Amino acid sequence: WYGRLYRVGGDEFVALIKVDGKTLAKVKKNIEQLTKKWGEKNKQTLSISCGYVVYSDNKKMTVRQMAIEADKRMYAAKKKYYEKIVNFCFLFLLL
Repeated sequence: WYGRLYRVGGDEFVALIKVDGKTLAKVKKNIEQLTKKWGEKNKQTLSISCGYVVYSDNKKMTVRQMAIEADKRMYAAKKKYYEKIVNFCFLFLLL
């Protein structure tokens, strides 16, 4: 394990991990693969929107500021995901 995971809301979690950039990319890829595998196994769609902030890139930010920024990035990822679904549905309806 790389750190700790905390549930902060109904379906929102915060992970505090200490990894280098290469390992962070690996962690993100593992999450994507596990999400896809779960969806295939259960024949359901599962989406995970992530927003993260790297401390070493933002040392002047407080923990609260980093949490706010990560939250903004998560919602931007979620919006991008739903825009793809809407665009797909729209294209599907055009066919």
